Amino acid sequence: MTIQISKVDMPKACISCQAFYPKGYAEDHLSPFITKFDKAKPKTQYGQCGKTNNSVFATEICTGYQQEPNADVFTVINRAEPKHQENSYGHR
Repeated sequence: MTIQISKVDMPKACISCQAFYPKGYAEDHLSPFITKFDKAKPKTQYGQCGKTNNSVFATEICTGYQQEPNADVFTVINRAEPKHQENSYGHR
């Protein structure tokens, strides 16, 4: 018996890339998400890129993108700047 899995609409960005591993939410002054009061949400999901080993926002776009097989993706505009990288002590 085969189970049919529905595809999920997702942006063509890190969040729908096979190399993205979610970690949590981080402060983001460029957050593309809007609250119910038309203000930018202060945090965006972030994770680790398995290809570059960088910490990235889920809304970033790179040339190494590999689409998750169960995602129907739609094109989005890339962020003006990537997530700032932290050193091994957790400081920028």
